[in-house]
Amino acid sequence: MIANLKLSVCKNHHFFAYTRYILLIILLISFKLEGQYQFDFEIDSSGMGRCLGSTWIQVPEQRWSCDTMHPIEGAYSLHHSYDSPEEGCDYLVLWCDPLNTREPFSYSFRIRHGFAPSSLNNWQLALGASFNDGSEPNIVSGLVLGINYTGSDDLVKIWRVDKGEAEVRCTTTLNYQEQVGRDQAPLFLLSGDGDGSLDLYWSPDPTAQLAVWLGSCRVDEIDWGRQLIIRHKYTASRDRALWLDRLVLEGHFVQDTIAPELSGVEFMDEFSLQLDFSERVVISEACSFRLYSEDKPSGLNPDSLRVIEKGLVISFPEEIPNRVPHQILLEGVVDLDGNLLRDTLVNVLRNEAQWGDLVFNEVMADPDPAVDYKEEYLELFKRSDYPLNMEGWQLQVNERSYLLNNSNVEPGDFILIRGITLPNDGAILSLVSKEGTLVHATSYEIPWNGPDWKKEGGWSLESPDADQVCRVSANWGYTNDRGGGTPGRENSNHSIRVDVEAPVLLYAGLGDTRDIFLHYSEPIHFLQDLKAAIRLDPGGAVPDSVLLIDPLREILQLHFPEDFPDWPKYQLAVPGFGDCMGNVSDDLVFMAGAVSQALYASVLINEIMYDPEEGFPEYVELFLPGDKILDLQDLAIYLVEEGDSADHPIALSTHSRLIKPGQYLVLTESAPHLMDSYELELSGQWVEVEGLPGLNNSSGSIYLCDRAGNVVDYARYSDEMHMELLDDPRGISLERISVKRKGNEPDNWHSAASIVGYATPGRENSQSLMENDSDLLLDVAPEVFSPDNDGYNDLLEITLATGGNDWVIGLIITDLQGNRIRVLANNHLAGPSVSYSWDGEGQNGAMQPMGFYVIHARGYRPSTGEQWIRRRAIGLVYR
Repeated sequence: MIANLKLSVCKNHHFFAYTRYILLIILLISFKLEGQYQFDFEIDSSGMGRCLGSTWIQVPEQRWSCDTMHPIEGAYSLHHSYDSPEEGCDYLVLWCDPLNTREPFSYSFRIRHGFAPSSLNNWQLALGASFNDGSEPNIVSGLVLGINYTGSDDLVKIWRVDKGEAEVRCTTTLNYQEQVGRDQAPLFLLSGDGDGSLDLYWSPDPTAQLAVWLGSCRVDEIDWGRQLIIRHKYTASRDRALWLDRLVLEGHFVQDTIAPELSGVEFMDEFSLQLDFSERVVISEACSFRLYSEDKPSGLNPDSLRVIEKGLVISFPEEIPNRVPHQILLEGVVDLDGNLLRDTLVNVLRNEAQWGDLVFNEVMADPDPAVDYKEEYLELFKRSDYPLNMEGWQLQVNERSYLLNNSNVEPGDFILIRGITLPNDGAILSLVSKEGTLVHATSYEIPWNGPDWKKEGGWSLESPDADQVCRVSANWGYTNDRGGGTPGRENSNHSIRVDVEAPVLLYAGLGDTRDIFLHYSEPIHFLQDLKAAIRLDPGGAVPDSVLLIDPLREILQLHFPEDFPDWPKYQLAVPGFGDCMGNVSDDLVFMAGAVSQALYASVLINEIMYDPEEGFPEYVELFLPGDKILDLQDLAIYLVEEGDSADHPIALSTHSRLIKPGQYLVLTESAPHLMDSYELELSGQWVEVEGLPGLNNSSGSIYLCDRAGNVVDYARYSDEMHMELLDDPRGISLERISVKRKGNEPDNWHSAASIVGYATPGRENSQSLMENDSDLLLDVAPEVFSPDNDGYNDLLEITLATGGNDWVIGLIITDLQGNRIRVLANNHLAGPSVSYSWDGEGQNGAMQPMGFYVIHARGYRPSTGEQWIRRRAIGLVYR
């Protein structure tokens, strides 16, 4: 590695009065002398040659040779002789003894490039370099001399390379293409004086011209590598056109007598670890590596070894368990000069992040108007006992990713993340390690029960208990800290929570013809050995794969080997699954099947809470009659105020969500708000509909439609549809009385009973009608009467069989247009049976004209809250 390489701008003299000359090296014997490496690349008559011995390494192999094709000097030159079918970048690496740079040194060479240089066709030589010969070879460090290592201006330059990154340290005025060309083979010489200065010289033709000074730079400190590297980059049509000759390295090369030292151990993945040494080591038959643990006292041998720059990558045939102490024994490790590392036993621990190591602990999504904190932030809390480094980790906010900085975190640390964009209304957050492990995931949203003045902004959301790693932030709340947040310290609402609730299967959905998705109430842990317990009947099919869907891991995908049979219904048996705290759900069997098209009246609007009590949510309840299975994603809803036209529909689900026959679903803006308000259990009946607009508090219309906009059901609501006895309908829902009658009939709706709390979300309506009891409850005789005082059918007899005491009765007669004609009973107290008669007179005492009329009977029992409505058409004639 080269450190503190400082450059004074290359100085080029445009006059030759100060031209400095050096003596050319004339001893070109191709073997190493004391203080010198020399290569003329000649081959002796035996053909065995001394051209490229074992000290040279070709990467890739067989790209360079010593041949007689247009040699620069003598009979042979080093030649890039590989005929490549594609572009490439080839290296030739020479291993040297360490160079003492505190004494004068130099290296020189002659070179010929047969094509015009470019960013894709160029050459370089690196001195004092280190090389990575892995899957993507590159120069790791060193001083690089050449053209177009970066850029494409064709000027001869010197670069400093550190950790693979190149920095120009000296730029000369020598344009290789214009001043050298394709045919010349100039000599270049770089010399150091031992005190940090470097000078660069060149000669267009060293056989006729002395070398001319090109420029200089200063090097204060260099941690030299031990490699000389020749690099050639080329296109497919520009290969086999680089020659080198007369390569000479001079200086004080110090023989290495010091054994290598083990400087570090790092796990690369679950099978491999990297050993770092003080210098490059070699693999020989004497090398031995063995991994020990309590479970493997006899040790485990690696199945592969790979040398990298100053290190080894050792891979084992079995996965090394995470966070299980191991020891590795190293024997027979030597460096390039044969110096032996004494046998070494090292403690190692694979420490990869796992679920819950770090957790999201606080969110400031909306700092405006600011209390004390003016910018958005996320706080993480380090809850596990193992230190971690977050280099290469990613934070995901919905679909947007952020790469985190290289940070070491210790147990108990708070980590603040700033400079990110957090949606004010909520988002899904996930934290992923560099190994791709999901470390934590949660979601945040505006708390429905938070005070309105905190919802305006400036207050963070806090997790009450960081150890509840499977709870989403629906359980979080606004900070109680007077500064608006607690970044970097314990949350203001911290408390120890005990999770004893098992996951709840909320609903199922379908993917393609082979996939079923199970949606749970919280993240679950699925063990693959439970896969065999999942069974689809009839037929007994078992899924061939079961996957947890990231990031929240609340969804289980079951993939079956064959398409689902075309059955209207089938049963899926599912075993119990555990959550993060070990709470296991019960085994269950639920019904699924082929999805039917949503037709008119196949789904009904069944209950409407349009004007709730303060602090309670609005909702619309749906009911699925019949025996068909539908999919909620096929449905949408319009909410229309009285007198307005229908706006765009709101989709009820963004994904498949099966509705089973007889099921009630409640559409609302916040399911937690609904459950809290009406003391409801966790269930898949509660459907949060994104973008659901508010219901008008006095009247309106609701349209349920399919994807094509075809109406499936339609209902009107208004205050007038409530029971007449109510002083104020606020907080009382309207319930559908009969599923066989239309939803737009006002008298098919009634106020929910007081005994059920004036609302029945997710269950049978308190005012539902048994469809076959109308004739038993309301009886008229005759159905056609003639009030003409002739003694025959002059009166209409109306009998109400209530079946009990304490009924409050209302009895009204209207014409077919709904105009009130006569009130026979207004809040009359009745017993098990009561009779009324009508003589054909209106409320004003006048006889009514011949025609058809409607009897409206309504009953209410205050002691139980029971209510009913009945209607019967009758005829009035005169003889």
